[in-house]
Amino acid sequence: MIDYENDYYLIPKVLFQDDFYKDLIPLDVIVYSVLRNKQEEAIEKGWVDDEGNIYLAYRIEDLAKKFSCAISTMVAVLQRLEAVNLIERERQRNAGYYNHNLPYMTYINEV
Repeated sequence: MIDYENDYYLIPKVLFQDDFYKDLIPLDVIVYSVLRNKQEEAIEKGWVDDEGNIYLAYRIEDLAKKFSCAISTMVAVLQRLEAVNLIERERQRNAGYYNHNLPYMTYINEV
């Protein structure tokens, strides 16, 4: 049986109240809140870098599909989140693979 009582996403109010975040649209806030929640799963998946920082490893195409939007829309969302320092992204490095096929290492910053 699914426990819906504790199955929700937290949305920080400051994202709607502080002028620093005024350029974010509702989709940006939802994506940030969902990604922030996914950090719990990241540990289970071993998404921890050499310095012990937790990151998420999603391809932009996968995020776009998850949120039912175009890839270009998701790119814009991630760029806006980076612009206000809510996330930081870098390409994963792995010998033998072309970098553009690997997911980004996305670090979620606290508000």
